Amino acid sequence: MQKLQLPPNYQTVMPYLILKGAKQFLQFAKSIFAAEEVAVYPTPEGDGIMHGEIKIGDSLIMFADSNEEYPSSTSGLYIHVASVDETYRKALAEGATSKIAPVKKDYGYTAGFSDPFGNIWWLVEAEVG
Repeated sequence: MQKLQLPPNYQTVMPYLILKGAKQFLQFAKSIFAAEEVAVYPTPEGDGIMHGEIKIGDSLIMFADSNEEYPSSTSGLYIHVASVDETYRKALAEGATSKIAPVKKDYGYTAGFSDPFGNIWWLVEAEVG
């Protein structure tokens, strides 16, 4: 199999979220996950985001505002975090809805929430080293 030559900071598979309220999503991701804004291209009207990219840890997520051609669609995102409790608490304070309160499972300490944009985030605590 050939080795792919990807653009810098891109992975082989990356989520692309189509959202109602992409600007608000960008602020939510910055607040909850300390997301780094990589690129944001406004819509021609300037009232939304035509294409955006954020980096959380070593992962890139692309996103855009929904429109008639591309309606919003929800996604599930599995994310390793340093503190499930802190991330979960911050998300709920920013308008997220609990799916599962922090709990110890066979695969680790976990929690889940729906963000205000319809996406579900599954948190799993990673070892900090």
